[in-house]
Amino acid sequence: MSYHEKSATELLAPLNVDPDRPSRVDIAAAMAGVRRKRRYTFTAAGAAAVALAGGTAFGGALAFDRSQPAPEPLPVCVATELPMGKYSSVQVTAADPTGRYIAGRANPIAGMKSALIVWHDNTIAEIVKRDKLVITDFDTRGVGVGFEINGSRAYVYRNGALTPLKGDRVEARAINEAGVIVGASISNSARRPVRWASATADPEPLPMPAGVTGALAVDLAEDGTIVGRTDDHGGYLWLPDGTHRPIAPPEIGGTPAYGFEPRRLRGGWVYGEASFPDGAVKDQSEARAGDVPFRYQIATGRYERLPVNDGRPAVHVGNRLIPLPGDTNESREYNHVVRTFSADDRAFAGDNHGLTSDDPFHPMSWRCE
Repeated sequence: MSYHEKSATELLAPLNVDPDRPSRVDIAAAMAGVRRKRRYTFTAAGAAAVALAGGTAFGGALAFDRSQPAPEPLPVCVATELPMGKYSSVQVTAADPTGRYIAGRANPIAGMKSALIVWHDNTIAEIVKRDKLVITDFDTRGVGVGFEINGSRAYVYRNGALTPLKGDRVEARAINEAGVIVGASISNSARRPVRWASATADPEPLPMPAGVTGALAVDLAEDGTIVGRTDDHGGYLWLPDGTHRPIAPPEIGGTPAYGFEPRRLRGGWVYGEASFPDGAVKDQSEARAGDVPFRYQIATGRYERLPVNDGRPAVHVGNRLIPLPGDTNESREYNHVVRTFSADDRAFAGDNHGLTSDDPFHPMSWRCE
C-alpha cells in the first residue's frame, strides 16, 4: 500500500497540523506547457556503492552478513514534475499501488486555504476545493480515503466526489483492494486504531496494546495485516488470524532503541525508523539525530538496518537505497522527500522544496524500469 512514506518526519503525522512553510514563489507560469522529464542511468558499479550499508539483526541485535550475492544493477528511472495548476506549492500525500493515481495538497501552509489535487498518469484529473482535506491512500481503481486535518470527518473519494465515512472525529489512513479501510478515532486528544470493513461500515475499534493510551493504524496489506504505531513510539501489528502483538525495537551494539515507528508495509516487511540514545549510533554520518532506518520481517521477527538518505532523492527497495533523479533545475538546491511507493517498487511520488521556509513544494513522480 502507499502511504506517505516519509513525510517530513513521519508518514502523515506532519499533516495533522498545517506546515509553517509560507510559499511566496509563483511558479505556475514556469510550469505551463509541457512537463519536463529527465532520464538518468545508474550502473551496476553504482549499485555496489549504495547496497547493504547496514546488516541483518536477529533477536534485536545487529549482525553483518558478508555472504550476500552481488546486488542487481540499478534501474533506469525517469523523473516527472507534476503539474500544479494555478497553485505555487503542492505537497504529495498519497498514491495507489500502481503509482498512476497520486494526490496532493495545494497550499499546505498555515493560514492559506488549501485544495486537493488528484493526478492520473501524471496529468491533473481533479481539483477539489476543500480546505484542510488530505487524501492518504488510493486503491488501483482510484478510490481514495482521507480526512480533514481538524480531525472532524473521514472521507472516501471517488471521481471528484467525497462521501463521509461513518464515525465522528475519525481519520482514514489506508485502503486495500478489498475495500477495507484503517485509521483512527480521536477522543480527548488520544487516538484509537479502527478498521472499516467497507466504505459503508461502522468503524470497529482494534485491540489496544496493554498500558498504551493511544495508537494509530498507518498501513494495510492485501491479506488484512495492519501495522500501526503507538503513542510511546512503538510499532504494533494486527494479524489476519485475529492476533495482535507489539514490534520489539531493534538494537545496535546491545543498546535497544527507544522504539520503532512504522511508515509502510511491503511484501511482509515493515519499513520504519528507530530512535536511539545519544552515543548508541557511532556512525552519526549515517543517522540524523539518532534516527536510523530499519525494516522488520513479520514472519521471522528479524531486523535489517537500512542505509540513510542524505536529502537527495532516493528510496529503500528491499535493503538497498536506490538513487532517483532530482529536480531538473540543478542551479537550485533541494531537499527531496519520497512519500509513496508502488506495490512493485517501480513507481514513486513525493516532492522537493528549497532550504528556506519561503520555498514552495514541487510535486514529482518517478518511474523506474
